[in-house]
Amino acid sequence: MTINGTWTDPETLGWARVLVHLPGTGAQTRQAKYRVLNTDSHSPERVVEQRAGRWVSLGVFHFNGTPKVELSNNTKDGTADEDIAWGPSPSSPFPVSRRT
Repeated sequence: MTINGTWTDPETLGWARVLVHLPGTGAQTRQAKYRVLNTDSHSPERVVEQRAGRWVSLGVFHFNGTPKVELSNNTKDGTADEDIAWGPSPSSPFPVSRRT
C-alpha cells in the first residue's frame, strides 16, 4: 500500500532552492520524508512536519542532473492515523556569487 510521488523539473538548474506545498487538506503526518534527487548533496533527505496550507523550503541544492523530488506515504509514524499529502514542488534558481 506504499505510494510514491515524484516531481520532475524539466530543466537542469545548477543551484536552486526547492519548495514544497503542503495542501489545505490531508497533510497531518509529522514525518514526511522528502528525497531530493540528482544533486551532489551528502544529505538529500528532509523530514517535514506536515501542517496544511503552507509552502516549506527543503533547502538549496546543486543539481547535477534533472531535478527531482520524491515523497512516500510510508513514514516512521505509519499507523494510518495521520495522512500525508502531495502538492507541487517547484524549484527556483539560486544565484551564486563568487569571491575572488
